[in-house]
Amino acid sequence: MTAKNKSSALARILLHFTRKGVPWIVMNNWLPNSDIEKYDQVYDLKGCDDSKRLVDGGKTVIIRRNRWYTPPYVWPIFSKEQIDQRRIYKLGKIQAKTTEVHVTPSFKNEFMKTIERDISFLERHSLMDYSLILAMQSSPVDPKGCIFGRLRGFVSMFKTAISQRPSALRMCVSSVYQNKVHTYHFGVIDFLQTWNLKKQVARMIKFREKDKSTEPPQFYATRFMHAMNTLFRGDAKSLSGDIFAFIFRCSVIC
Repeated sequence: MTAKNKSSALARILLHFTRKGVPWIVMNNWLPNSDIEKYDQVYDLKGCDDSKRLVDGGKTVIIRRNRWYTPPYVWPIFSKEQIDQRRIYKLGKIQAKTTEVHVTPSFKNEFMKTIERDISFLERHSLMDYSLILAMQSSPVDPKGCIFGRLRGFVSMFKTAISQRPSALRMCVSSVYQNKVHTYHFGVIDFLQTWNLKKQVARMIKFREKDKSTEPPQFYATRFMHAMNTLFRGDAKSLSGDIFAFIFRCSVIC
């Protein structure tokens, strides 16, 4: 799917087969931990209003859609639990459009080149409705705190650093921003949807939605690229250099 020796953020197709007449595809999981509640935040980002938060603070967000053409919740019965779930889900959708990934300028530059090749490939094959799966973890680093706090911060940074081994089945980066270590796992998923009649009809049904996911491949690709450029900030420091600085500061303070 990509040129030789060039990276790709597209999920890898590892196996495809037919079972009882039904075609199946096996793809890699961009998140190394299959239990998504182990992450602080997990997002499904499409670059539009259909982006959503899947995990918040280690808890799964219940999806409670409320579209004009479908009965809300379990109509006509409304429970307090359902209303709360809708409120949390809606707040997560708003935050999904404003969340930021703080990486180094060099990493952003390389990632944007990679994602541009991938999205161009998908556009040429009339594919759309794909997402960037994004899992986030962060831990504070405070060398001026107590010795146990400094030790925990160092262990966290060290574990994060050694976990970043090059892999074709994992895209991970860690960086330091505002005195915190941020670790991100991400990759493009759900990219096998073609711009077919079903999607074209869905686009007409959603005529009241201004920023929807059911858009033609060219429009979808342009909007997605703009969203990725906004998402990845390029304003953080490298983690590797900060580890040695952290050890030095701890040794001086101790």
